[in-house]
Amino acid sequence: MVLRFHYQELNETVFIIMALYGYTRVSTSDQGLTLQTQILRAAVCEIIRAEKASGSSRTGRSELQLLLDFMRAGDTLMVTRVDRPGPQH
Repeated sequence: MVLRFHYQELNETVFIIMALYGYTRVSTSDQGLTLQTQILRAAVCEIIRAEKASGSSRTGRSELQLLLDFMRAGDTLMVTRVDRPGPQH
């Protein structure tokens, strides 16, 4: 995503490049990622990472950590569901 700002006082145009990332997760191997992935694609996410990991633990979420480590200021991470927090919440 590219945002364009024009500063009239300076008579300059500045372009800011921002990325839109998607993350999807299911907690069991028999659940599918298809619906969540389709939603993220429809939202025009540039990169989508997916994984199957237990909802009861934060360990084993290497794809999420990869995205968080890669993101820069101004980037956006989109998820489709936040309705199933782990037991520590």
